[in-house]
Amino acid sequence: MILEKIKKVLTKPAEFFTEIKSEVGIGNAFKYLAIISLVYVVLLMIFMFFFSLVLGASYSSLMGYGLFPFSLFAGIFVFVLPIAIYIISLLGSFAIAGVIHLFAKMFGGKGDYSATYKASVYSSTPSLLFGWIPYLNILVGIYSLYLYLKGLSILHEISMGRAFLIAILPGIIVAIVILAFVFIFLFGVYVPTGYFYRTTTTVPPYEYTIPTTVVKQEGLTSYVWLIISKLPFYPKM
Repeated sequence: MILEKIKKVLTKPAEFFTEIKSEVGIGNAFKYLAIISLVYVVLLMIFMFFFSLVLGASYSSLMGYGLFPFSLFAGIFVFVLPIAIYIISLLGSFAIAGVIHLFAKMFGGKGDYSATYKASVYSSTPSLLFGWIPYLNILVGIYSLYLYLKGLSILHEISMGRAFLIAILPGIIVAIVILAFVFIFLFGVYVPTGYFYRTTTTVPPYEYTIPTTVVKQEGLTSYVWLIISKLPFYPKM
């Protein structure tokens, strides 16, 4: 049953998603995800195991140590990380489908939550089967996106254009929020809380004073306002 689904979703996606429209609930989709994700995790473990052996051999040859100092890192890298990915992917599938479903409804999607969940799960088949392979994972990722759009389009009875917006808008919003927080954290951008005022500075031994603009700001904002205050059209106080 699962092998038939894998074959059909990879080779005849339009026909596949049309057929699973009658699939009730998300139980079958979740079982499919649990099994195929387990295959992904096992393959990832094998790949990471051989990668850690190569990396550990290189480390020991450079540092003159045996493989023992590297074993703890290798154990975490090879076994703990894939298991964590497996658990997070299963639990996260519900949240991701929920967010996508909200956007599907905003853009006129006619399917229920199970339709969105099925589109999300079955479209991930290429990535879960071949995503562990370096470089090839880029191509299968693109194909998974195409399957996602096709699934949303058929199961929600919308155009591919709307399906594209539904699929990418949540990612864009999340990326903007993350970049905003990173920008604030790295550069200290705050809402301006200071002020500008004029003062005079006496320059000895001369008898006249030079007007000076003092800027009291915080973070990157201070430099921005300082540059603006030097512009010729900026009103002087």
